[in-house]
Amino acid sequence: TDGIDMTSLSHRIGVDNSTLTRLIDLLIKNKYVLKNKNPLDGRSMLVFLTDSGELLQAEIEKEIDRLGSDIFNQIPMEDQDEVKEILSTFHWTVTKYKMKK
Repeated sequence: TDGIDMTSLSHRIGVDNSTLTRLIDLLIKNKYVLKNKNPLDGRSMLVFLTDSGELLQAEIEKEIDRLGSDIFNQIPMEDQDEVKEILSTFHWTVTKYKMKK
């Protein structure tokens, strides 16, 4: 898979570079990611998921989906469409806000 540069990743997850570096170092130690120089500029670093990292990502996404379904199923059926619409509006508002930054 394609890697992501450290600066883009820090913006994407909302942490500063020093925090991201510590997190990435821990993930490298646990063999979930690799970090290599960007071949396009030689200065920035690209982060890649390892096979173990991809497996972990799939497990996390599956658990998030399960939790989301469990929570959503607690909402009365007659209210679910309205909740979906509200969440969609909220998601779009957050996306627009992040694009302005």
